[in-house]
Amino acid sequence: MSFRHNPSLSASSVPFSVGHSHTSSLPTFKEKLPVKNVKGEILNKNLHRLKSTEVSLNSFSFLFGELVHYTEGRVTNIQDFESRLNAVGKRVGIKSLELIAGRNKGGLLTAKRQIYAQDSLAYITTNLWTFMFGRPIDTFERSTEDQDEYMLSDNEPVLSQFLSLPKESAQLNANAFLAGVIEGVLTAGQFPCRVTAHSMPLVGFPSRTTFLIKLYSSILEREAIMANQKY
Repeated sequence: MSFRHNPSLSASSVPFSVGHSHTSSLPTFKEKLPVKNVKGEILNKNLHRLKSTEVSLNSFSFLFGELVHYTEGRVTNIQDFESRLNAVGKRVGIKSLELIAGRNKGGLLTAKRQIYAQDSLAYITTNLWTFMFGRPIDTFERSTEDQDEYMLSDNEPVLSQFLSLPKESAQLNANAFLAGVIEGVLTAGQFPCRVTAHSMPLVGFPSRTTFLIKLYSSILEREAIMANQKY
């Protein structure tokens, strides 16, 4: 198998974003040396001034292509492949939630925490997707049969546009990475769940992907208790 990103991209951009301190006993020095302040260093910049900072779509696609290629050499089947991409995405999701909350007015101390799963999913479809890709997700649905299942659909997922998959790996859905991002955000918000990515092409949208969210039963039990406490 061989996976590579597609370099023939138009110049565009999507928001994206990422820091060790060590303390020990040090001897006392008589001479004081000037501390060099590097203006361009990211750690010296105001967190809130980075709201509009964007990463080149070419760079982002190249980085993701290398992630997929790196993972390729460490798996033996498609299921393990998607599982590893999901695990990486989950870490990104947790950090993204912290970053978005920190950039809100007032920072982390005033960030609003969602207490219902559906509100948290609505936050993902708008705030998170806009933060990462500059637009909200296309479809947000709740299963009519299982109250613990939700579906988010992206008609044109960015990640799918830059990978060329060989025939033997046609079943691989690289958007398992984004499924991990969603799972990471929900898990960090105290909504443990399992999120999987499924290819659901439509006419005009061959790369359309649906993310199936399966909440743990404990979430429905908790929300039922909270609903009863209102009355």
